[in-house]
Amino acid sequence: MRFFSLVLAAMISTAAIAQDDAGTVLVLDGSGSMWGQIDGVAKITIAQQAVNTILDDFPQDQRLGLTLYGHRQEGSCSDIQTIVAPAAGTASEVRTAVNNIRPLGKTPMTDAIIAAAQALDYTNQAATVILVSDGVETCNPDPCAAARRLDQAGVNFTAHVIGFDVDDPVALGQMQCIALETGGRFLRAADATELKDAIATVAAEPETETEALLTPDATLDAPITAVAGATITVDWSGPAAAGDSLTIALPDTESFVNFVYVAEAEPAQLRMPADPGVYEIRYIYGPNDEIAATHRITVTPADASIDAPATAFAGETLLLTWSGPDNEGDYLAVGPAGSEAYINFTYLYEGNPAPLVMPVEPGVYEIRYHEGQNDAVVFARSIDVNAADIHVDVPASASAGETLMLPWIGPKNEGDYLAVGQLGGEGYINFTYLYEGNPAPLLMPIVPGEYEIRYHAGQDDTVLFTSTVNLTPVTARLEAADTVKSGETLTVAWDGPGYEYDFVAISALDDEGYQPGSWSYTYEGNPLTITAPEMPGQYELRYFLGQNEVAIANQLLTVID
Repeated sequence: MRFFSLVLAAMISTAAIAQDDAGTVLVLDGSGSMWGQIDGVAKITIAQQAVNTILDDFPQDQRLGLTLYGHRQEGSCSDIQTIVAPAAGTASEVRTAVNNIRPLGKTPMTDAIIAAAQALDYTNQAATVILVSDGVETCNPDPCAAARRLDQAGVNFTAHVIGFDVDDPVALGQMQCIALETGGRFLRAADATELKDAIATVAAEPETETEALLTPDATLDAPITAVAGATITVDWSGPAAAGDSLTIALPDTESFVNFVYVAEAEPAQLRMPADPGVYEIRYIYGPNDEIAATHRITVTPADASIDAPATAFAGETLLLTWSGPDNEGDYLAVGPAGSEAYINFTYLYEGNPAPLVMPVEPGVYEIRYHEGQNDAVVFARSIDVNAADIHVDVPASASAGETLMLPWIGPKNEGDYLAVGQLGGEGYINFTYLYEGNPAPLLMPIVPGEYEIRYHAGQDDTVLFTSTVNLTPVTARLEAADTVKSGETLTVAWDGPGYEYDFVAISALDDEGYQPGSWSYTYEGNPLTITAPEMPGQYELRYFLGQNEVAIANQLLTVID
């Protein structure tokens, strides 16, 4: 639910209102979604450019202010702040503040419109809001009702709405409803140019009432019944004017559930509501948002079923055969019995049967068929999720840095893994996925001590089995001449664990590392050869464990000319 909104709240003067009382408040979205891009340009940049265009022509003698929201806190619906109070000659100050916005949090769209209206004293003076949005309201549960209350309380309150790069039908429905409730216009913009044009169009709306438009005739031809959530074909005839649309709504209500522009297809494809009942399909004439034709339709309940076993193991992936309407966005989910929440889900486009991962915690759950439009549960059945039999054969002790080959028993669900970590700690040091084999290779830490080996569920990293292991120190010994000429080869015999990537190197006495070019892996042989540094001096020959490059043996070495 991401959206971006720019609100331009303007007080419109009339014959009864003095010009110097007029004022404008810009309310600009600072939410994280503003970093989204169109044609490679961030939406915040496009918005800044659009605002700057408006400011270029804004009268200096009119009051102008700026309100920002979502710019200071993540996840806050109350993050609304007036940066510039309405006053004359503030265009430059507003421009600077707008250009310095760095998007961060959520977007309380409806409350921003309310704040703009209040800043303009909308209950006593005429006020207009221009809203540009790219998504769904995330804070106020009912934008339509809020817009209706503003319209009822205002002297002459109007909200024009511009849908910016919006395809979500729920978001578009909310936007059109806000405009409809307040007598404003609803426009769409797909890029920077269209956004600037749309803002300019609504900003130039006449200040006086225009002659009422006559609503042309239209016709609708559609089924009299349809399944909840289904998309049906609607044949229509009508003016096909800019903004004409088909909506579906409950009879005797102004708000609608879904809509489609008639320009998008003929015949039109209109999605039915998810809730059964009697509805009305309407042809809406765009220029005045009036109803030109209606068609009554009964939406019947959807029928669905899921073929699932009575029991399953924790974390197991079930392949579930299902039947149902298979509407866009429909999905299967598993959640605790008696709760609306779910833990895992899979969209039906994943196939039939559909893969659904069971929770890792044993218990009684429900597998549900959800309608994608409003998440309504169409079908549910119970399933007992049982603990899986899990065991890892861990030795009582091992050498630090050793790679243990650990036999294991477990469900081997996707992503399951073995890990080793500090005893009683939450994190881990090394791990291996179970698809690496059985027994599974797990590298032990190089620091001696007591550790835990754990079986983790790949689904959410839950620890399903633990066993302790005591890691004992490892030692090494080196044999080589104590003097070597600079740049010449030194032969070194070694005795040590010989782990993968262990190496012998020449190091400076005051350096924990080693000299470039003066080292060899232990797998290269025994004895092995090392090239001495070019610079004469005192050095150490060291045996390094490859895991963390820790030296466990050393011998003094003099490099001479």
